[in-house]
Amino acid sequence: MPHFVIKRDDKNTTKYRMVFNASHGKQPLNRAIFKGVTSWSIIRSLINFRIKAIGVISDIQSAFHNIEIQHEHRDFVKFLWLEPNGRLICYRFNRLPFGLSSSPFILYAVIIHHLQKFEVKFPITVHMVRQGLYVDDLIFSANDTIEVETIRNQCLAIFDDASMKLRKWRTSNADLNNQWNDQLAEAKVLGMEWTKNDDLRVSIPDWDENLAVTKRQLVSYMASIYDPCGLVLASTLRLKLAIHDVWTEGLDWDD
Repeated sequence: MPHFVIKRDDKNTTKYRMVFNASHGKQPLNRAIFKGVTSWSIIRSLINFRIKAIGVISDIQSAFHNIEIQHEHRDFVKFLWLEPNGRLICYRFNRLPFGLSSSPFILYAVIIHHLQKFEVKFPITVHMVRQGLYVDDLIFSANDTIEVETIRNQCLAIFDDASMKLRKWRTSNADLNNQWNDQLAEAKVLGMEWTKNDDLRVSIPDWDENLAVTKRQLVSYMASIYDPCGLVLASTLRLKLAIHDVWTEGLDWDD
């Protein structure tokens, strides 16, 4: 599998991430494997996050890499590594990598398996995790600090049983943040900015006045506005109408 590095300066922990492209080539691995299905929903997770008084977020550390690949399947996830001396070495993954189309489903199936073991002991928390988990991000809300601590402790127990670590706990309650040693003024919830004032904020980038107004630029600018809940939907209506007009007129991308 070909691979490359993604650098994220906005990340506080892992700033460099290796990404493997299993869709490369004429007969890529991703075309041959079952992608799987999950019940994850960004909108549902964000709505549940906003329902109660205190919002809470966390994530699973190195979620995919916690899952071991069966020995008979490891030859399908080989990659080449170039040593500084020019020697080319062929390695293979022992753990689930980024880049496989099936990786999210495998993670989902593993988590559901471990949640089922706690459905009787922690029924409310298990239901909350099912509703609030999106890939490796855990998002929920609670009525008070006691409920937050209860759910947090039960989540830690559930994921510890799966040999997974929940980290980067953050809440809208200042006392809990101090207790959890969270000093960040802002965080992100599924790509949306979450401020210390407990606001979910949609970032609308500035329009570059030096760029020509083309079909390509209009579509690119619209795609740069990430708003899964439609919080600024009314503000983007004129832009969408403009895109509709240029598309109807059959203009080329750079017209």
